[in-house]
Amino acid sequence: MKYTVFECRKCDHRLFVGEVGYPEKLERIAGMSCPSCGEQREGLWCLLGRANKFKGEIKAVWEDG
Repeated sequence: MKYTVFECRKCDHRLFVGEVGYPEKLERIAGMSCPSCGEQREGLWCLLGRANKFKGEIKAVWEDG
């Protein structure tokens, strides 16, 4: 699976978003607070690029519905 990677502009926390159903997830990402520092504001997430792998801990799972 490929991931699109975003980074918090305040604390550099990285958010790896699976590309399945990606366009629908953009609105959620834009309004999402950072799970690391708690900041929530417009323009918080900076697009870094794409990744083929994710090594880490999954902290949140979105249910599509």
